[in-house]
Amino acid sequence: MNGSFDGLRVEMNGLRGEMNARFDAMGTRIDHLDKDIAALSRRAWGEPSGE
Repeated sequence: MNGSFDGLRVEMNGLRGEMNARFDAMGTRIDHLDKDIAALSRRAWGEPSGE
């Protein structure tokens, strides 16, 4: 019985690692998209005046 729990634990840890890697990748993509949108906004409307 312990063997099947150990196998399940290993599989869950593998899935957790894979999900964390995908979340990190999505975070990076969102950061890049945010920078791209900011650059396009500056190009279209200029720098903000700070008002």
